[in-house]
Amino acid sequence: MNVCIVGSSGLVGSQLRGLLSSKHKIIELNHHKCNIESFDVESLAKMLGNIDCIINCAAIFEQNDTAKLLSINSLGALNIAKLAVLLQAKLIHISSTSCEQHSDNEYFNSYGISKLAGELLIKDYLAKQNIEFSIVRCSQIYDLNWKASKNQPFFYNLISSASHNSKVIFYGNGDVKRNYVSLETVVNSIKYIAENKVDDFGYIIGETLRVSELIKKMSQALDKPIEIEWDKGKPSLKTIHIPYLCQNFSEHFQTNLISDIKEMVTNEKN
Repeated sequence: MNVCIVGSSGLVGSQLRGLLSSKHKIIELNHHKCNIESFDVESLAKMLGNIDCIINCAAIFEQNDTAKLLSINSLGALNIAKLAVLLQAKLIHISSTSCEQHSDNEYFNSYGISKLAGELLIKDYLAKQNIEFSIVRCSQIYDLNWKASKNQPFFYNLISSASHNSKVIFYGNGDVKRNYVSLETVVNSIKYIAENKVDDFGYIIGETLRVSELIKKMSQALDKPIEIEWDKGKPSLKTIHIPYLCQNFSEHFQTNLISDIKEMVTNEKN
């Protein structure tokens, strides 16, 4: 297949490029080559030519710039849908569980709203088009080499603290939920979606667990006891929501937190 990866220089896009390149021809689109929120769709379609699948990994996370969030995560997503129609290409749009409209999801902020708007614009635009597409919500993505630490500071700081100390401190008294999924699971799942016909909506997720359970896994990975201290004088951590029953595109590519944490600790030291 000829596969166009939008956002090919980002965490997911760059890893996906390496994985797919052995079997498919990869065409890269990133912010160095075009602005997805403002490109001329028809001109770009002519330039790209024959494309079988578009994978949209482009996104920004800047909470303080709502206009930019909407421009790239929402309007940019719509432009990619228009491009898919002109090219008659399968579209895979990478979204986020921050979109979840549920009282348990305390991450439904400006970023989550912008990603949800992108999903809705794609669904609306493609509703009457004969285009195969999948919208994929990913949970909290981590990698083994600490590249995702900027977007998942709590997870990486917790690993670092647990590896250097015998006690970790949590704010508040809420034993909140987390769902971390490895970058390897994410890209293997996207590869599966690209190469097979799947549902038009689903999830790429890891194991949903409470932070106390996460510490138990870290304790196993580090082979030492780790005590939890609750600082109840400060606001509790935010919690997430993952639907109990959902289309799980990653069911064949399970994340192994314990072995991954072991490798992450080694990589931090190096």
